[in-house]
Amino acid sequence: HSPLLRARQTADLCAERWPDAVLVEDEAFVPSPDAEAAGARLLELAAGQGTVLLVSHLPLLPALCDWLCDAQRHFEPADAVLLEADDALAWRGGFRRVAP
Repeated sequence: HSPLLRARQTADLCAERWPDAVLVEDEAFVPSPDAEAAGARLLELAAGQGTVLLVSHLPLLPALCDWLCDAQRHFEPADAVLLEADDALAWRGGFRRVAP
């Protein structure tokens, strides 16, 4: 997760739901990073993991979605995106809006 307060708080809430989760705070996931560098860091952290949850901010999430799956989306605060990769790391994204 991003080191900024709201992302840290959301990650903590997720960790309560999934107590075996390992929290990783990383500057790569701040609001205005380089999507390619953030994507590379995310893939590095995801290696060998079954599931990874990234808690971050706009504009990173749409930029990262575009970088991973060439799928531009408009994001609003509190949106979520599910990205799945096949064995060859071909990414596809499923987008859904989360109601507050």
